Amino acid sequence: MNIHPDVIGFLIFIGYYFLLVLLASILGNQTRIHKEVIRKIYHTFFSLSVIMVLYVFSRWWISLSVYGCFFILIYFIVARISRTRLFSKLKVLRTEESDQEHKDLQRQILSILSVFSVLIVVFWGLMGSENRHHITSATIIWGIGDAAAAVFGKFFGKKKFNNHAIDRNKTLEGAISFFACAGIIHLIFLIILYQSFSFTFVLMSAVLAAVGAALELFSKKGWDNFVLPPVLATLSWLFWMIPK
Repeated sequence: MNIHPDVIGFLIFIGYYFLLVLLASILGNQTRIHKEVIRKIYHTFFSLSVIMVLYVFSRWWISLSVYGCFFILIYFIVARISRTRLFSKLKVLRTEESDQEHKDLQRQILSILSVFSVLIVVFWGLMGSENRHHITSATIIWGIGDAAAAVFGKFFGKKKFNNHAIDRNKTLEGAISFFACAGIIHLIFLIILYQSFSFTFVLMSAVLAAVGAALELFSKKGWDNFVLPPVLATLSWLFWMIPK
């Protein structure tokens, strides 16, 4: 019996989130792991799921439909259970008692859904499947970089920025971690994608990571979810348009 590739893709996608739920149930019972680390593990899993829908489905509209419906479902599930003891055990929020935290989480889900839906339509639907890699580049820089900046900044950050335009909780160590981790992972992605190594890959990874780190510094109250992905995807596309 032949199974349609998109059915297999859907099963892979569901399996990925089943593993996330399993991971959440395990981490929820851990008291030795800092809450911020657990939150950023979730963040990384969610952000990298965008990459999955780009490659496990054969058509952009199928990818968009599955991705959109799934995130809408997550939005309503979170809205429903966000104040239950079960949700509190998952350690998704910094402060469970904060109404603003609950609202920010729901807003972040909607922002990620809307931003990446537009990117899928533009870079894959309108520009062709060969351009979906730019979405992947943006996702890696944003997802890995943000998690690295938060974790390293939380535990090792000492140098605060004396600038009113930058969130007072952000540190130089966090920004450096964003640049280093995002740049290295993105470089590995390019090497795997093109099955070769080039100085162009190093330069591109460094530029995207630097721009991402800078934008993350000046993005407050979750605006990095809106700003970083489209800017980085566009910059990735422009980079390859420059004659080499």
